[in-house]
Amino acid sequence: MSLPYQDYNLQEWVVTRPSKDHKMVEGALNLHTSHQYNIKEITDMTGVSRSVLY
Repeated sequence: MSLPYQDYNLQEWVVTRPSKDHKMVEGALNLHTSHQYNIKEITDMTGVSRSVLY
């Protein structure tokens, strides 16, 4: 007896998150390394989450 999912390539079914805009992330990281803004201000300005910055 074979299982129904054995005939499928599992990589076709993998769903990933959409990637972040690289320029926006780079700008947020530049703001973070400049030490002129705190994390809350950077996330509010750019929309890049804290987890991406850390």
